[in-house]
Amino acid sequence: MTLNRIEALPLYQMVRERLISQIEDGTWRPGIALPSEFQLGEALGVSQGTVRKALIDLENLGIIERKQGRGTFVRTTTPERSMFHFFRLSKAGGERIAPETIQTRISERASTAAERAAFEVAGALQVTEIRRRRRFEDRPLAEETVVLRSDLFPGLAERTDLPNALYPFFQQEFHISILRAEEKLSAVAAGTAQARALDVLPGAPLLKVDRRTRDIRDRPVELRQSVFVTTDLTYDVELS
Repeated sequence: MTLNRIEALPLYQMVRERLISQIEDGTWRPGIALPSEFQLGEALGVSQGTVRKALIDLENLGIIERKQGRGTFVRTTTPERSMFHFFRLSKAGGERIAPETIQTRISERASTAAERAAFEVAGALQVTEIRRRRRFEDRPLAEETVVLRSDLFPGLAERTDLPNALYPFFQQEFHISILRAEEKLSAVAAGTAQARALDVLPGAPLLKVDRRTRDIRDRPVELRQSVFVTTDLTYDVELS
């Protein structure tokens, strides 16, 4: 398990990359406590200080979390954390809402040139596409199209048990942890089919959100387009 050092890379970064690899391959699963800094240093053939520096990096990235008196754990993406961190619609009073999925269709196909560019992949690429319709308080709320790299989500197109919150599912089943998202918002008018699906008039204003998410290796792993009915709702963004 000891490291073969590459001189161009600082040693603590090599430790960080090794730990990320072990999280990805399931050696350290979400919610599992990591060995102590001393134990990790001994196993990797590095000092405790080098391990500590790598762990600080991972904590700052949101990959692990320290719990006082209990140790260091691989951070778990819970449905609540996933929903309210990445789903930004709120009622007028500021209360976040949790939509319910009412229809899902999954298929696999060849990627488009635009998708390959967004995934930063050259050459052929198969993708898995998830189309979902969602509602809130018994009224249609959104239509979503989620496009994923099939090589990172093998067998997903055959699954029939997709949960409402996808990111915890991705972490538990495929060891893909969504770390951050890039979003672009625009106003669009409802087309005929879209208006029918969302129970609005053709031409009604809708909010379109195009999202690209990245995992713990900073790879683009998901492209998502959501179209929302925002009557009596707001889309909240926090800047820091």
